[in-house]
Amino acid sequence: MLIDASWDELAWNGIRILKPSFWDLTLIGDRRLILETRAQPAIEIQWTHVGKNASPADIVKKLPSLFRGKKPDIVEASVFPKQKTSIELNLKWASFVWKEMDLSGFGVVTVCPVCGTGGMFRFYDRDMDDTSIQRAIRLINSFTDHQSGDALLWAVFDIRAYIPKNMRLIQHRFSLGSFTLSFSEKKDSVTLYRFGPALHLLHGRPIEEFAMSLPEKPLGIVIQSDMTQVEWGYDPPEKTGSFRFGLFGTKEPPHRFRLWHVTELNRILGIHATGRDAANPLFFNQIATDYVCIPV
Repeated sequence: MLIDASWDELAWNGIRILKPSFWDLTLIGDRRLILETRAQPAIEIQWTHVGKNASPADIVKKLPSLFRGKKPDIVEASVFPKQKTSIELNLKWASFVWKEMDLSGFGVVTVCPVCGTGGMFRFYDRDMDDTSIQRAIRLINSFTDHQSGDALLWAVFDIRAYIPKNMRLIQHRFSLGSFTLSFSEKKDSVTLYRFGPALHLLHGRPIEEFAMSLPEKPLGIVIQSDMTQVEWGYDPPEKTGSFRFGLFGTKEPPHRFRLWHVTELNRILGIHATGRDAANPLFFNQIATDYVCIPV
C-alpha cells in the first residue's frame, strides 16, 4: 500500500485504510472509528458482516436504525458526483447524504462480494467541494475489509503489529504515554504494550527495573537482560509433573514477557504471551519481530 507523507495507514480489527495524516483518531470501538481534525469530526467508519448478496442501496434505507451512538435525523440516498471522479472499488457501493441538527455531510456504504463485510463511511463535510470529494474517494479506494495470509495487520497511532487471525481482540486501552492491546484464542493470549517517552520513564535505569514497576509484573526466570532489553519466561516440564501453581492452585501456563527500548524513537515496546502456543519461542519471536514503532 503506497503511502505519501500527507497520508498514513490505519488498520483495526480486519479493516485497513489510508487517511489524511491531519485526521486524528479520537474514538476506537470494536468495529467503529471516529477521526477528527481541528477538534471537529471528519469521518465515522463502521463495519459489520452483512452477507455477500446484501444490497448497498437497501442498507442506505436502513441506515438511521443501523447507526451506533446518536442517530442522524435524516439519511437519504444520493448520487455521488461521478463527473468529478469515480470510485474504483472491487466492492458494491451506494452513496447517501445525512443531517444531524446543525451537522451534515455525505457518505458511502460498501459491500464486499468476497467476505460479505459491509462498510459505512460518514463524512462530516456539508460543502462537498472538489477537495473533499477527492479526499473521500482516495480514502474509500484504499479500503480493504479482508487481508490475505494468516495474520491481521493492526496499525494505530505509531505502532504496527501482525497478530494471527484466530486471535480475537478482547481489550484495548490508549492513554497518555501508554497503549495496551490484548488478544486471546482459547487458552492462549498475547498482550502488546507501548510506553513513552522512554527516557522520562527509565531515568537512566536498566529496563528490567522499569518492568518491575509495572502493574502486571513479569513472572518466571530472566532469559536475557541488558540496559535496553529484558525477557522473562516459564516453560512447565512436559513429563515430570512438577508444575508451578498459581492462584487458587491452578497450574501456571507457559508464558513469555519481553520489553525493549526503541532508542531512536524514545519508546518502550513490550509483549506478554501466555499459553502453550503463544509462548512457543518461534511464535513469540515472530510476533516480536513484526511489532514495531514508527516515526510520526
